[in-house]
Amino acid sequence: MKIINTSWQIILCAGILLSSSNRLVATELTEKQLLVNIVNEAVDLHPLVQAAKEKLNKASADAKAKGQALYNPEIALDYESNVENTTMIGLSQTIDWSDKRQTFTQIGQHNKSAAVEEYDLIRQQIIAEFLSKINQFQSSKQASELNFQQSSTLKQFVSIAKQRFKVGDINQLELDLALMVAGEISMNSARIQSKFYSAETELRAFLNFNNTEIPKISTQGINLDWIPLEQVLEKHPLLKQLRLESQIARTEIILAKKKSSIDPTVSINAGKEGDENIYSLGFSMPLFVRNNYSAEIDSAVAQAAIVDQNYRNHYRNVMVAAKISRKTLELTFKAYKDWINQIQQGLEQRSELLQKSWNSGDLSTTEYLVQIQQTLQTRIAAVELKTDLVDAWINNLLSSGRLEDWLAQKN
Repeated sequence: MKIINTSWQIILCAGILLSSSNRLVATELTEKQLLVNIVNEAVDLHPLVQAAKEKLNKASADAKAKGQALYNPEIALDYESNVENTTMIGLSQTIDWSDKRQTFTQIGQHNKSAAVEEYDLIRQQIIAEFLSKINQFQSSKQASELNFQQSSTLKQFVSIAKQRFKVGDINQLELDLALMVAGEISMNSARIQSKFYSAETELRAFLNFNNTEIPKISTQGINLDWIPLEQVLEKHPLLKQLRLESQIARTEIILAKKKSSIDPTVSINAGKEGDENIYSLGFSMPLFVRNNYSAEIDSAVAQAAIVDQNYRNHYRNVMVAAKISRKTLELTFKAYKDWINQIQQGLEQRSELLQKSWNSGDLSTTEYLVQIQQTLQTRIAAVELKTDLVDAWINNLLSSGRLEDWLAQKN
């Protein structure tokens, strides 16, 4: 019986642990989804994204317009009053003999697809800007809190130092040094608090000054699982947009050549002359004598060459940016991991230990002040390192065109 009870206890404990684990994962997913929801809502309302959306709507309308027939039929009425009154009615139609409509349709569809990629690119740029502002706000807030804690600690220290100076435990130089360090930190407080205010205001402006609680950007999801560079360049929205523009430019050459071909017009007429019915057929076509449209073809060829060179330039720039962002993230990630593994735990308790050592006389006032300053600088440097890591991660996602992929991820 005892064995059975023990087995049930083990199963029960395992169930509790599994349930706790599931709740933890659910909480993390909820925080990620909350951040994603806030980002999507803020970005969708951004003026530049709204403008890109309207540009996409325009491109869709233009694509539909370019798919319409080039020529409408024409109707003509003619009346001549003479010995025998003549009345004629005619219907004419110009024929798109070279099928320019199909070429216009291709251009319209390519323009629409390019607008989709431009919209995606602008969205990713605004997402990166928003995430960066969240990162700057959270890091400056943490730095502000550290500064406030340190200022409070030094105020207590200065008060104790003054008392110890009165009883002769420390000399005038040590007291002056304590006052000087406290003053220096107080002066730095203005810069740190001002940076925090600026970061908070910029973030609130992005949120239209709504008092929205922003989840922290966690470093847990940052990894170095690199996507092959060729795949990055293939799917990058800027390069996809430029490739479509190259297709448009080449299609414009075809269109220019088709414009130099003849589109004839045929007509049919019917009427009465006196008591007699009369019918006639008509045919006309333009004569490319004064303008054979060869200059338009040369212009389209030159434009296509310009677009191709522009693509090559941006391809190189995107490739370089992707490589640099990967290396920056790799170096920053390693430095941050080293900090977490080697320094962080001991540093968080250092200020309290220094205070005890000074109170017990194991540390001189000068040594205490030097080390307390160094501790504060190291902790703020750690905050800045985390900020750099998140910024490097955001920049890597942006340079590789994968910010939308990150938003779509469930964890």
